[in-house]
Amino acid sequence: MKQLISLLLVTSAFSLGAMSQNVAPKNASPTKGGPVHADQKGQTFLPAEEGDGYVIGPEDVLSIVVFMEDQLSTKVTVRADGKIALLLLDEVQASGLTPVQLKQTITQGLKKYLANPQVFVIPLEIHSQYVYIVGSVAKPGVYALGASLRITELLVRAGGLLEFAKDDRIVVIREQGTVKNRFPFNYKTFLQGKNFKQDIQLQSRDMVIVP
Repeated sequence: MKQLISLLLVTSAFSLGAMSQNVAPKNASPTKGGPVHADQKGQTFLPAEEGDGYVIGPEDVLSIVVFMEDQLSTKVTVRADGKIALLLLDEVQASGLTPVQLKQTITQGLKKYLANPQVFVIPLEIHSQYVYIVGSVAKPGVYALGASLRITELLVRAGGLLEFAKDDRIVVIREQGTVKNRFPFNYKTFLQGKNFKQDIQLQSRDMVIVP
């Protein structure tokens, strides 16, 4: 429990520090996207049109909004074949596209029926991206990745380290094609406020191993 509390405090301090470094000056243009939220079930919601590098996948839930065209606006779940069904356009390929790319596809299709369609694609629930955590944690298993997740955040979700965990030997395994890359994470030095860069952002299907 003490380890989990320490991790929460350090992670919060690290997040606040990162936020202070990323505050835009008054004259700066607003960045695309928006804050990420999670409900009580851990599902991730992105109120903005595009996530940072997010690619749509099967079982993701999307809101398709066509401005001033309520009959064409809908909430859809991406099927296993990667497609969604839309009025007028029939079936549209969604999986493998970013929200902006899907927006462009839908907009182009609707130009046959509308003079100037204004389309918005909003990811509501992301189920296609996930990470694994195994080993000496309270709750090993599969966790939804959402838009952004660091090693420390996943450790918190997994209930923290067990008493005899080797906290200086944590490793992330990432498969890229036929190559498996290893990213070491030393939890002990992280708690000491050293080498924050090792707390990398996880990618879909990463495996975190806690010996």
